[in-house]
Amino acid sequence: MDVVKDIVDRQKLVRDRALERIKADLTNDNNEATKSLLLGRFLQLISANTYWEAQLGCLEAFCILLPHIRGQKCLENDKLTPWNDVIVKNLDCAESRVRKAAACSAGALVSACGFECYSFFRDLAVEKLKVFMVRQCDSSDERMDTDNSDQSDNDSLNDQTGRLSPVGGGSSDMVLHDTAGWRALESYMACLQNIMMAMAEQSQTEGAGAELELDSELIALVSQATEHRNRFVREMSYHVLSSLIAMQDVNKPNRTEFARKVSELIARGLSDNWSQVRMSASVVSRKLCQDLTRDNLYNLLPALLPPMCLNRYYIAEGVRLYSQETWRLVFEHTGRKVVCEHINDVIKFYVSQSEAENHAVREAVCACVTELVTKIDKDVLVGHVNTLLELLMICFDDDSWPVRDSACVATGFFVEAFPDECKSSADEIADNFYHNLTDNIPSVREGAAVALKKFCSVYPDWVEGVMEEMKKGLGQVANQEENSILNDGLEKGPATYSVVKQVHDNDPSLHENQVMYSCGSLAPKMKKGSSKRAKVCDKRPDTGGCMAHSFKRPGQPWEITDGFVLLLGEISSVNDLKAKIDNSITILIAKVFNYKHFTHHPKLFTTCYKVLAALFTNMGKMYTKRTLEMFLDGLFYGLSIDNKLAQCAAEDCFTTIAKIIGPNILKGRVENYDSKMLNKLHFVH
Repeated sequence: MDVVKDIVDRQKLVRDRALERIKADLTNDNNEATKSLLLGRFLQLISANTYWEAQLGCLEAFCILLPHIRGQKCLENDKLTPWNDVIVKNLDCAESRVRKAAACSAGALVSACGFECYSFFRDLAVEKLKVFMVRQCDSSDERMDTDNSDQSDNDSLNDQTGRLSPVGGGSSDMVLHDTAGWRALESYMACLQNIMMAMAEQSQTEGAGAELELDSELIALVSQATEHRNRFVREMSYHVLSSLIAMQDVNKPNRTEFARKVSELIARGLSDNWSQVRMSASVVSRKLCQDLTRDNLYNLLPALLPPMCLNRYYIAEGVRLYSQETWRLVFEHTGRKVVCEHINDVIKFYVSQSEAENHAVREAVCACVTELVTKIDKDVLVGHVNTLLELLMICFDDDSWPVRDSACVATGFFVEAFPDECKSSADEIADNFYHNLTDNIPSVREGAAVALKKFCSVYPDWVEGVMEEMKKGLGQVANQEENSILNDGLEKGPATYSVVKQVHDNDPSLHENQVMYSCGSLAPKMKKGSSKRAKVCDKRPDTGGCMAHSFKRPGQPWEITDGFVLLLGEISSVNDLKAKIDNSITILIAKVFNYKHFTHHPKLFTTCYKVLAALFTNMGKMYTKRTLEMFLDGLFYGLSIDNKLAQCAAEDCFTTIAKIIGPNILKGRVENYDSKMLNKLHFVH
């Protein structure tokens, strides 16, 4: 085939086309001699062309060819041995794509040749892994790869061979980045994964004999890799673990200890700080759970169940959705029952994870507590109320606002479910709710308003005090300075590359001698909450990171009013509470529209329009007719304001009023109030 020479071309598109052509020709050609010649031709090309593109192309072609000649004479030892050497050489290549192709080629050889080939690559990989597991800081191994342990680094490649080139400079005590490259460690793990999967598939499809004996040395090595400091190694270790499970019948009595050990390793990965590692461990957990019988799985649930529960609410969407699907596949309709049976293990795990350095984990814990309170029978949780409540109170003081928000929502449900048990902590709970209600983050204020509504519903004695606080809060906007600012901790100059900077961002003392984390990682960036709330005026050091949510400052007066406006809307939705909304509160919310002097008044007004629509709906026709004229100036201002969100909210409010009292009555009221405004209601029918 003339196209064969193109597999060593330096351009990827040319190589890909050649490989597709070879694949198609092999499918239609059953000539054994042609396939044998191709194998020799590939070997000739990979030996003659040492640049990495040629090595990659030949290895990929080799993987395509092997399935078509499996078991034929061309795979005798004289044909096989040279390819062993080629694969071994390329497993140490500096180019990650070549190393991955070499690992795949090793798996293809094992599929074709069986146990003897498996034994060769297994011994090689284990030997190399033992050497590379602890990184040797010699002159040729100090290169820092800060993106990916298998990421190519053209500056350190030899143009002709693609081999690792020594890079000097750095000392042996150099601080290693958590994502630093560990030479070919990940690639030898990938080699293990491929050859083990090949053996497992061969045993299943061809009846190659009994399963392999447990490889204690390999199990110990994989266990060590799951605790490696490099997250790419940890991630790959779970791929290897999946292959290890595939090679064994985990339901055999003599595999009980193996299954227990594997479940512990999986639980460790499901709690890893990196989402990619969690995802890899999630794949293995599904495989193990589906392979085990119901009885054998039940014995392992104390270790597996708690992290499987938590990951259904993890912030990384891939992990979250995969974990939810695993839950449905494994437990079907018995999930609640299983959680109740292991409630002690589940809550103990949640408490430990609430202390995790990863803010996303702490947020997920609060969501899980909400789930327990809303879905699990209360009798099951009675003995754990104090533990869970203390957990939530600590999370209220978290540096991460999503954690504070999630804790507030969870506490609202918690108080509603266990009013008697929470009564002794009502003061602290109410203080936390008020604190979130005046937060600078809008979604946090919304969650606090809902939680306070639940609080008032179960503690009627607190309603009068809450209404008094509401009156004070609604009047706070009068104290707002003219130049309101959303982000008073940011530099006031123009953003560089569209990125705003925190004040003192360039202060060396804030950045020197600090642990470095990869961009986008969920590594520890924000401080956990403490048992006692820090003073509002205290400023906490910014721990950095592109996912940092540690933007925490006291709410401005208009934001405080915004929070209490939201609370008014929530209070009006409860029949027993809306009677407390008297004329003085109605006047206060109407007065809010008088304050247009500050920059962000459209944001406050937008909230007011949305809440008014809910308020009129909840309070009914009589209240709407009686109070409508108080709000007409503010509502018509919203129709003319240069803010689309405010305009839409004002229009929706008028539309709601028209549905409550009728469009003709609304237009009549407006005409009596000011006939010039009537033409602005063209959207009311």
